[in-house]
Parts: sequence; C-alpha cells; structure tokens
Amino acid sequence: MADDGGESGNGGVAADARRLRRVALRLRLGQAVLGTALTFFHRCRAQWWRAGEAPAPGRTRALALACLFLAAKVEENPQRMRDVLNVAFAIDHGRLLQDSHEYWQLKEQLVRDEQLVLRDIGFDLAAPRVHRALLSCAHALSLPPAVVQLASDAANDSFVEPLALRFSDDVLAASAIAIGHAAARTVGGLTTAPLHAGWWEAVAVSSDELRCCLAELLPLCDLVDAPAREGPGVAADSVARAVDVVCSAGVFAGAPLAADEAPGVGCGAAGGAARAQMPCVGPDLASAADAARGRAAGCG
Repeated sequence: MADDGGESGNGGVAADARRLRRVALRLRLGQAVLGTALTFFHRCRAQWWRAGEAPAPGRTRALALACLFLAAKVEENPQRMRDVLNVAFAIDHGRLLQDSHEYWQLKEQLVRDEQLVLRDIGFDLAAPRVHRALLSCAHALSLPPAVVQLASDAANDSFVEPLALRFSDDVLAASAIAIGHAAARTVGGLTTAPLHAGWWEAVAVSSDELRCCLAELLPLCDLVDAPAREGPGVAADSVARAVDVVCSAGVFAGAPLAADEAPGVGCGAAGGAARAQMPCVGPDLASAADAARGRAAGCG
C-alpha cells in the first residue's frame, strides 16, 4: 500500500489514525473497535521507538490495518479479512481489489502483520474503556445528553495521539467532560447548568491530572476546529476560556507544570507508578488554545 508520506512524527500518526477511522466507518465498526485499534497502534509505535526498530517507509499503514483487524476480534466484532482488505484498498486506490494474486499477497501480509502486532504489544490485549468511564462520570454528575455527546466526541479524538498510554480512563473521561461541557456552552450555544466546584474530585481525578490531560487533549478536538459563527480561531479561544470556567477552582491558575514536578498521571497507585516514567510537560491552557487555533487554521 502507498506510503502516507509521513512515517515519523505526529503527521504520520495523524494520517494513519484518519485512515483507520475511514476504514472503521466503511466497515461500520463502533468507536470501541477504533479506540482499541489505535491504542494497539500507539503501543506498537512505543515498542518500535524503545527497540529502535522503526518500520520501513510505507509499512505503518499495513501495521495499523492489522491493529484494526485484531481489535475487531478483541471487541467481539470480527471482520472477514477480504472485507478489511477491500475497504482499505478502495480507500487508498479508489477501486476494489481485482487481482486475486494481489489479494493473496495482501492477505498473507495481514496475517504476518497481525502476528507482529501481537508480539509488539506483548500479547496483552487489554483495551481502553474511556467511554465506559465517561458514562459513569456523566451519571455521577447528572450531565444532559447533549453534553455527554460532545464529551464522547472529545474522547474519540483522544485516540489520535497516545494519550491512553499516559492517562487513565477516568482522567481522559473527566477531561472530555470538561471540553464537552465547555463546547456545549460556546460552539453548541446550549444552556447547561454549571458544574460544582471541584467536580473532578467526585470522579476520583486530581486537579493536576485534569490540567495535564486537558492541555494535551484540547488541541486534538475536532469540535474545537468546527466553524462557529465567530470563526474557528475565535471558537478555539472561546472553548478554551469556557474550559477554564468549567475548571474554575484554580486548576489552571499559576504557572504550568514543569517536567520535574509533574505527577505520574492516572488513577490509583498502579496508574501513577506505571506512568511515572512518562511525565506530562504541560503547556498551560493558553498554549493549548494557541495550538487548537493553529490546527483549526491549518484545516481550512
């Protein structure tokens, strides 16, 4: 399959994530499958980086597809190999596979790639449950359906980058809720009741964890990029300011976290210990807004 032109850096990751999303939509796979597939893919990339074994140019697309094929099985929604290959080939080339020899080559490659993915993730098929955590948080906070939907959209966007490797499901869910609630009041123009001060503590998330995760998640969110009446750049600032209001109990007050003072993110001792080696070097919310605004302009 064709090279995406960006095997290294965030551009290549984002391109692979967008392609996987298109394949998943064509196959009518749910967000659980896509989230699991992207998490597997990010775990593979982390392993490649640690081992210094980056795939050859053009190979990450095929390996990402193997992650989707495996994730569908893990989420109990297995897909026929022919369907997966045909959809991916059609997206890349604008036509279905017609050469049986080419199909058998791609089929054998997908089988080999699935084995490589399993090896790289250490045969650990644990999957993220961000949306499940989000629904639990939404119930605890009595959030309206419109806010839950926007928060779910923000949670979907979190899988574009390896945030699930650095933050627990609860932290990601709380961050998505903060963005969803803010977007409902700005981009969505909805009237929603304000969340009580320190609401994140009700879902077992600390203010440091929330701040750190929001700084990374906010620039990724498509809802921030969505054109609004006042324009995408202003919309990004509006959502960022609204997030600050949602987290008004001093979460974003003062200087941003430095690398040596950032806590291990995630809930509980196990989560903190597992992520202690991956501290967040958090830009403050204004920097996140600048990144979101720049991304919005780039999408135009």
